Amino acid sequence: MHWFPFLPLTLRGRKPPADEDCDVSALRLYQHRVLLWGGCLLSLAIVAGMVALVLLQASGFQTRRLEALQRTHAAVEAHLVAADAAHQRMLNMAEYAWRHRPDSDAATRLAERQRYLAGGQRMVVNAGPESAPQMVLGVGTDHWPLARLDRYLTLAHSLSVIRRLSASDTEAETAASGFFFDPSHQFLVLGDGLTEQRLLAATNAGHRAQLFQHLQQLSEPAVRSGHAPHALPALESPMQIALVRHPVSGAASIAVRLLAHDRKGAIGTFVTLEPTHRLARVMAVADRGASFVVTADGGVVAGTADAGDMPLTSVARALRSSQQRGDSVMAVRQGLRFYQALPIAGTDWLLVNTYCLMDIARDGWRLYLAAALSGGGLMLGLWVLLAWLHWRIFGPALARAARVYQGEQLSRSLIQLSPVGLCLIDRREANAVLQNELMRHYAAAAERSGIPLYLQLVQMATECESRAAASPEPVEFELPIPANNKTPARQLLVGAVGATYQGRDVLLCALRDLSARVELEQQQAQAREAAEAASRAKGTFLATMSHEIRTPLHGILGHLELLGRSSLDEDQRARLRRINQSADSLLQIINDVLDFSRAESGQLELQAEVFEPIVLLERVAVLFSPLAEAKGLVLDLSVDGAVPGQVKGPQARIEQVLRNLVSNAVKFTLSGRIDLRVRVNGEGEALSLQVEVADSGIGLSPTQLERLFQPYVQADASIITRFGGSGLGLSLCRELCQRMGGEIHARSTPAVGSVFAFSVPVERVAGVSPSPLAGRNVILVSAAAGWRDELNRRLQAWGAHVQVIADVAQLAHDDCDVEAALVVFERGPTPGLQRWCEGRCLVRVSADGPLRAQRRGGAWRVSCYSGESLLQALQAPTRTGQGTLAVLQGLH
Repeated sequence: MHWFPFLPLTLRGRKPPADEDCDVSALRLYQHRVLLWGGCLLSLAIVAGMVALVLLQASGFQTRRLEALQRTHAAVEAHLVAADAAHQRMLNMAEYAWRHRPDSDAATRLAERQRYLAGGQRMVVNAGPESAPQMVLGVGTDHWPLARLDRYLTLAHSLSVIRRLSASDTEAETAASGFFFDPSHQFLVLGDGLTEQRLLAATNAGHRAQLFQHLQQLSEPAVRSGHAPHALPALESPMQIALVRHPVSGAASIAVRLLAHDRKGAIGTFVTLEPTHRLARVMAVADRGASFVVTADGGVVAGTADAGDMPLTSVARALRSSQQRGDSVMAVRQGLRFYQALPIAGTDWLLVNTYCLMDIARDGWRLYLAAALSGGGLMLGLWVLLAWLHWRIFGPALARAARVYQGEQLSRSLIQLSPVGLCLIDRREANAVLQNELMRHYAAAAERSGIPLYLQLVQMATECESRAAASPEPVEFELPIPANNKTPARQLLVGAVGATYQGRDVLLCALRDLSARVELEQQQAQAREAAEAASRAKGTFLATMSHEIRTPLHGILGHLELLGRSSLDEDQRARLRRINQSADSLLQIINDVLDFSRAESGQLELQAEVFEPIVLLERVAVLFSPLAEAKGLVLDLSVDGAVPGQVKGPQARIEQVLRNLVSNAVKFTLSGRIDLRVRVNGEGEALSLQVEVADSGIGLSPTQLERLFQPYVQADASIITRFGGSGLGLSLCRELCQRMGGEIHARSTPAVGSVFAFSVPVERVAGVSPSPLAGRNVILVSAAAGWRDELNRRLQAWGAHVQVIADVAQLAHDDCDVEAALVVFERGPTPGLQRWCEGRCLVRVSADGPLRAQRRGGAWRVSCYSGESLLQALQAPTRTGQGTLAVLQGLH
């Protein structure tokens, strides 16, 4: 009976002939079924692939919505944290103003009190043009002690200034309204946008006392349901937050209640009313989907879409149940709509993100259409291919197989079974006289591996017998059979003894397969190799991932640089600088990790090249001088006179170590100076280049110095929080110095500073130093002793005759050459300098000077970190004209 009677006869299989073997008949039947079932399974696989593609698209959509939820959650919490900081700042300023109230004379206090009482316990307070007007109201305060009333009136004056100072210029137009209540709820100070007339009209209060009662409900810790239907529990700080209706506009607002205290008790209560649409704008920027901030009972605080008929109340309860189970991201489904939520820190509010199946369908409809078309085409092609295989391939092959099978059945014989391969081998002819089937199998396997098994057995048995005693004793040895394309490798244990059979000298052999034992030993060896390979793979993986991360990071840095050239306001440029700093820090960490991994794996390249130590030092100083100037640090260079002009060594790695040390010095130095010093030790061609980086930073204790150069170790647990970093920089420096045949060490004093020094062997490069300023007279003016010595060394190395003075004023008293070039090192403006540049070349050298010499106002301006620019400025003509133009063109 056929399984599929509805299929054509050609696919179900025809009735086999009567003389056909049953095995061939079964093969023919199974061939039809394999084609049929294979086609069905492949069709199901295609359908499953289409379904998987749909599910993958839906999963990707869900992941993007989850990312949008997390992004919006971060933005909402950042907004609330910023608001909390502003409120806390206002509270601190108010408490400070209460404790340190300004001293005013009795007449001023009396005038303020009389103006307040004469106005019916009402007046408008304005402390000046920099303050915000405040309306002061009272109920029953005319019976207060005069000192208490004066103190609260003074506080009202302070609040007019505090409210203006606590809001930035960008928040001035949209500042939240609010008010202040004393603990007895008799004294009220109204902020911007709130007046007594507007409040009475909006609340329908008949008189001021009813108005105070209405506002008192907003200032109480547990806001009544009539005015705050979505009250929230108090925060750990003295601030409480709730969703209320604005007393004037009636719009939904976020009420923040802050309780001010002094040492004797409560001062009063601040209530700030912020419109919810600000929070909605923050959410809309972070997420273009449907997101809502809901309260514990489902009330909508803010949202990026219309809540409509969404059952947010039941959703909030379901999400709360999910939160109690400890899930980080809460998710529920109601009908065909999905909800995801995250709790907002410090409140019992939830940030809810929602989407439905229609959103998923709209997001990937093009993909779904393409999958349906491709899947249909694949299934059609599959069944056409199966029909072709049935008619052209399997049908003729089965006919040939039937004929082969019938012939094989006639040639089958009894198979010998034995757990041991046995054989008799003729020693002279080296062929088998008798053997069982297992022995034939061993011989065939050895022959496929290129080994004549019988000859090999005779030779090895003869060698073993020659080493043994003269008596014919059995010998035992192992014979390996290498693997071939059909059988695996084998290890055979052979027992052999000589005998005589039918008048012939034969060898009786018994062979046992020891492959299992050998395989076990190989597995153990492979396990050891795998463990070592895993260790190597870890380093390779780390290096590979660092390289893969660094590639897109270069693109980020490039686009950040392009963004920095566009028109941005100050806040955007500040944020861009922080992003650039973070990206540079991340790139430095990745480079350190990559180099450290290369060093561990022994793949760190050290390429010796000819370079100038002075130029290398200047290049590093130019790189970090902007960071040092931004922090107010002095970055000085000092080069020993014995340092040759050119040496040969691994310049790139020396510069990498120096950059790392200077970067740390700039990072950990808050004020003071950083000195870069270089000198050489040794004589002849082999030298040791000594480089030091000294700073006046935070310093290190002896305990911290002991573990300073260990990988992933910071000197202090707070270093990462305060300054960042991965802890790899100094470890990498030590590894590089050791690879270069040098060493690195540090000495430090806490709160005084540190000195990091490293030495690297280099080779002196023979050559004659040029003297471009030979015979030239130069006057060097520098109040800084360090730069006075360094610039003097540079000028004398160029062949100039240098006259050094410490102050420009000495030019009038000293016997100075009027035609000598004047080089002035400046840390700030130098008054009275311009009158000395008449008829001579004047070069002004400073840390913030240009890297290429520029002529400004009759004087050349150059950077102290560019010796080449200083030389070009001294070689330029002293007067403007064609000569000067030619020099400037050469500089560019």
